[in-house]
Amino acid sequence: MKKGSSIITLCLLAVIAVSAPITVTYQTAGPEPALYLDENFENPVPSGYYAELILLSTDTYVHSQYANYEVLTTIGYGTGPYDQNYALVGTTAAGTTTAGDGHIGLKWLNTSYSTDYYIALRFYNAQTKQDATFYGVAGIYKLTKSGSTSGPPDWEIKTFTTNTTNNDNRVYTMFPIPEPSTMALIGLGGLALVLRRRLKK
Repeated sequence: MKKGSSIITLCLLAVIAVSAPITVTYQTAGPEPALYLDENFENPVPSGYYAELILLSTDTYVHSQYANYEVLTTIGYGTGPYDQNYALVGTTAAGTTTAGDGHIGLKWLNTSYSTDYYIALRFYNAQTKQDATFYGVAGIYKLTKSGSTSGPPDWEIKTFTTNTTNNDNRVYTMFPIPEPSTMALIGLGGLALVLRRRLKK
């Protein structure tokens, strides 16, 4: 009887562990800023500039898919509530504005995604997304824990650190933000190709 009870208890614990919602803490750290407006690492992103977490299905970011990436909501600071879809550079994961230029911290409550997915930080050269003209993508990380809506909270930390002797730790890609008209043309081009293929058949 005791053996059976132990097995049931272990099974319950396993279910709880698997079904826990995951709080992912994302932070940049190190003696130098991690986020820069230029690829020479000379101009850190100023405090107050706009940033967001996006979801990826692979470990590669594709600029032409800019508008198609899912921007993650349920992000915030401190212990929550996780009801935002953006963060500001210079703010720590605890919610204070003391991180400084080029640094950022935020928390994201993962209740839906498994370890098949990746997350990345997308930051902009303005205080609002609407005013930005280009953006950078930093720290593409594979999730190591799956989230759900039940069970006790669990933690996962993603740290994008800098290293003054190795720029590989702070490399990102800079892109101009596609104009809406450009994105529309890309969409029309894709539609034209589909129609052409159908007509050939």
